[in-house]
Amino acid sequence: MSAPRTYNTEGLVLRSYPLGETDRILTIFSKTSGKLRVSARGLRKPKSKLAGHLEPLTCAYLTISRGRTLDIVTGAESKESFSSIKENLHKLSSAIYLTELVDTINPLESPNPYGYFIYLEGLQALEKESSNTQLIVRYMELHLLIQAGYSPELHQCTECQDNIIEGNHYFDSSHGGVICERCINHQTNFRPISVAALKVLRFFAKSTLKESLSLKTDEPLEFELRSLMDAYIRYTLDREVLSKSFIRSVSELGETVNISTT
Repeated sequence: MSAPRTYNTEGLVLRSYPLGETDRILTIFSKTSGKLRVSARGLRKPKSKLAGHLEPLTCAYLTISRGRTLDIVTGAESKESFSSIKENLHKLSSAIYLTELVDTINPLESPNPYGYFIYLEGLQALEKESSNTQLIVRYMELHLLIQAGYSPELHQCTECQDNIIEGNHYFDSSHGGVICERCINHQTNFRPISVAALKVLRFFAKSTLKESLSLKTDEPLEFELRSLMDAYIRYTLDREVLSKSFIRSVSELGETVNISTT
């Protein structure tokens, strides 16, 4: 039996770029089909009925028709627009970074319902939270990597496979996780990891986002976690996530930057 000509799905718009004079190509992370690249005809027209439902960082119910080269969005209804994120530059920069990470680590048309749930949950948390952005981003980074098959080893030495016990701890991105003190002489890219940072990452890995947001962290610990995850993601992807520089620029502006036009 041939596939239906149209299908319905829930999806989050990752990015959008022009196609011709009036159309757009959208990258959508869908709940049922994974990452999709689709076209939206007439989306750039002033009177387009779909435009407001297909902005980046919007969750929508979608009706899609199958096409020869690209499938075509024929219907859309917003489920969540994340207006609080879009009006706050700090939240927006974090959301853009996480969106780029989702886009980078997910191949086209590879269903990933858990990855979709994690990404949506992270945006919902950013929408509601005002003070825990750092924890949300670190939790999201770790779980997006886990669901993509890039989980760092946090319990056993990646060199000798012994359990990590009390003492000095190290982390080597090129080996995919922690290294015991006995094995660091064999490595070149290791960096110290504090007991506190290791415990936080282990807690993140086994806990829900809601549970993780109950943790209390100080600036030095947040800086260490950010540096560790930056290095691991850069090694895993073999490049810097481009929007990282945007986050750094925004962080220098102060704690609250509102970009509402009202």
